[in-house]
Amino acid sequence: LDGCSSLGVDLKSDELEAVFKCIDADGGGSIDFDEFAEFLQPKKENAKNKQFGQFRQKLMKLLHSNSFDDYYHFMVIEVIILRLFNNKLLAASGDSDEVKCAEGQEINVQFTAEIFEDGKKTYLKSVQNGKYIKIVGEKIVFGDKDDNAAFKVRRVSIGNFKLESVANAGKYIGLDAKSGSIVVGKGDPFCRLKALRKGRKPIFSEPYVFALKNTVVLEHRLGAHIRIEDDDKDGLKSDGGKGTLAQFEANPIDGGKFVTLQNIGNKKYLQIINDGSVINCGGDDITNGKFKVYPVEGPNHVRLESEKCPGKFIAVDESGVIVGKGDKPSLFTIYRN
Repeated sequence: LDGCSSLGVDLKSDELEAVFKCIDADGGGSIDFDEFAEFLQPKKENAKNKQFGQFRQKLMKLLHSNSFDDYYHFMVIEVIILRLFNNKLLAASGDSDEVKCAEGQEINVQFTAEIFEDGKKTYLKSVQNGKYIKIVGEKIVFGDKDDNAAFKVRRVSIGNFKLESVANAGKYIGLDAKSGSIVVGKGDPFCRLKALRKGRKPIFSEPYVFALKNTVVLEHRLGAHIRIEDDDKDGLKSDGGKGTLAQFEANPIDGGKFVTLQNIGNKKYLQIINDGSVINCGGDDITNGKFKVYPVEGPNHVRLESEKCPGKFIAVDESGVIVGKGDKPSLFTIYRN
């Protein structure tokens, strides 16, 4: 209670207990790293808990900085910046209706994401000129808020999205690789945008490019990470955060063409065994734990195929961690700290 008061949050003991239960997801009576990291992410099921929301907002203000370094998830209306494939930012151009690239974090690169339909769609309003980004024909311009200014939010990975016009299906905010200008794209890798809001840079947010040995996390397409069940178990789960159970030491081989993944928690290797029918994290060595790296839409967006069992991939579907075939469930985004 004293700690909450120091944050400016006045809670009664029963209210504090309710907040604690929201954070202590497994009911273990204590809050571990993964539960705390999960608490820092906005969750719809906790939206009606006033005390939970108040406590989280106060804590986030303490953690936040004035720089746009924290991932934005299109869950709340907020001022954001959008980083393009070339690392420059989507920007307004003074009094012109031209949409351009810029550097820095000044007001010209800031947009209010006006989400609707639970974040599945959004409008982007320039903080500088008060106009909306829209696709009109084969041009991306600023203008009034109408159907051409609405975008579908297509999630690629945590913090990374593609924005497709609602009124003009198949047309995206894109980047011309040669000229560096903003163009109407077709959904290719040059349409990828990193959405950032004010706050500190999250842990494990740097792309891992398979150049050096490093500690990494494996984010799957459902938005969580692969982890081991416990320090002394080799079973795998797909609901990991970024704690030690979800951290792996990645050791690239042959210039990053292959990689081995040793879990930080149990010191065992991720492996596919039994002629490709079983995946676990129980390898004592790399005999079954060497994976071929197939980059997809960027160096850290990959598929990982077993060298020992060709055609068998690390994968995740709604049932959990599985042996995949190289299709969508086999897509991962790898981040280092």
